[in-house]
Amino acid sequence: MKILHLSDEGLPDIRLDRYAYIISKMGYESYFYGNTENKDKHSFNFFKETETKRIPSSVNLGFPFFYQNYRKKFKDSYKKLKPDIVHAHNLISAKICLDLNIPYIYDDHEYWKYQVKARNKVKISLFSKRKFTNKLFTLRIKQWEKKVIKNAETVITVSETIANDHRLINPNSIVIPNFPCSFEINQIQNPPGKENILKILIISNYNSSEEKNSVDKYITHLSKNDIDLTIIGNYNGPDNKNLTSLGFLTTIEMYKKLPFFHVGLNTIHQGKKEVGYFKFSCPNRVFQYLHGGLIPVIHSEMSFLKTIIGEQSIFVNNENETCKFLIHMKNDSDFLKNNPGKIQKFARENLVFDNYEKELLKAYLNVQN
Repeated sequence: MKILHLSDEGLPDIRLDRYAYIISKMGYESYFYGNTENKDKHSFNFFKETETKRIPSSVNLGFPFFYQNYRKKFKDSYKKLKPDIVHAHNLISAKICLDLNIPYIYDDHEYWKYQVKARNKVKISLFSKRKFTNKLFTLRIKQWEKKVIKNAETVITVSETIANDHRLINPNSIVIPNFPCSFEINQIQNPPGKENILKILIISNYNSSEEKNSVDKYITHLSKNDIDLTIIGNYNGPDNKNLTSLGFLTTIEMYKKLPFFHVGLNTIHQGKKEVGYFKFSCPNRVFQYLHGGLIPVIHSEMSFLKTIIGEQSIFVNNENETCKFLIHMKNDSDFLKNNPGKIQKFARENLVFDNYEKELLKAYLNVQN
């Protein structure tokens, strides 16, 4: 069986790598077609072949010339490869398949209706280019999303809360969360013991105003109390004596760092909070933290996460509340000596992508039938 993964996001994409990995375990072949400007060196090499094209943002906005040009290129590649299944990641990829009358599985990583609502909450100059593109993108989502969901052979998404909404349009909607694969967690090597000094980590690319605002709040609150924070990602903010930036790390490098920390923080985007997106959220880093033996700190409105990880996490309402908890934990010797084994055992038993192999195979066979 040939499975073609189509993605306008391109590589690296850890969710696509996970699919390719478990598909190879089944004895089938994965192919990739999508966006990237450079050959990616950070993606795991589980695809038999990859074909990449530079896909401008004008394709996502539905500008006829660019959209039709991309669609034609994909159609030519599709005819050449003759895959058994197209696994379309995110909206534009599924829309291409719908236009070409190609049966497809729609993998909704984001729940786009809420993503655009959150994006439109960010304050932008009235006359900026982004203001125009946001409005146009919102229009495309309204035009395309229901059609794409309705006509998919199967809809896959990352949380039960999203799937429940999608089932109102397409009953054949299933959940495969953003859990790590066995090949990822096998990279984790625990140190003999953790230091008795509170070690806090946040993974963030610091690449949007909302992301920056949340990270900056953590830095400000923690530095006032002389608590250190380590950040993994492309941080380009001001220096701070309590902040250590490790820069961008590959997935393997990141997993090797995790076991040295006690707590993993998550950024809180006010726009997503205001539009009610948190109940649908399933952030990848939360599960990475748990497999590393860290206690993740999560927003209290992330109801899907509460149902699957519950007592393994700390739930808060804002960055200030997070910092109050960390100040209290700073001198808690029992907390600092806590063995991460219990957390990791829970993660290994319950939060592994490989466990969804049967659901994925059933979805693929549904397309063939």
